[in-house]
Amino acid sequence: MTGALSRFMARTAPFIALLGGIFLIVVGSLRLKHQKEYLPVKAVISSVEFTPGTGDEADTYDAWADYTVDGKRYHSYIGDIGSGHQEGEETDILYDPDDPEKTDIPGTTVPVISICAGGLMILTGGFFTARMIVSGR
Repeated sequence: MTGALSRFMARTAPFIALLGGIFLIVVGSLRLKHQKEYLPVKAVISSVEFTPGTGDEADTYDAWADYTVDGKRYHSYIGDIGSGHQEGEETDILYDPDDPEKTDIPGTTVPVISICAGGLMILTGGFFTARMIVSGR
């Protein structure tokens, strides 16, 4: 059975890499799009919820913030902000001008890494897929 499983994995892994790469590129591109379309606003962190990591998972610091857009006050989840922030602290966030309750944290590092990793996965998956086709497996 391990031989059959190994053959199955060898045949499907390149396709999984291709699909994973496409997914990472799409997600990274959408995040970059938000960074360009969303507008900046000053916000005050209203609460931070600490969740300790378990096993291989890291600690998380999920935060909510209060901010004002066009005179209207909003309270929104802004994501995992890391350990360096506290309640009452002022921070910069981005909001969707069409729906100010939608927010994002400024920064292009994660989207760019996601796009690069996706490209690498596509190249790797494409190489091994082409190799399988050429060898007739």
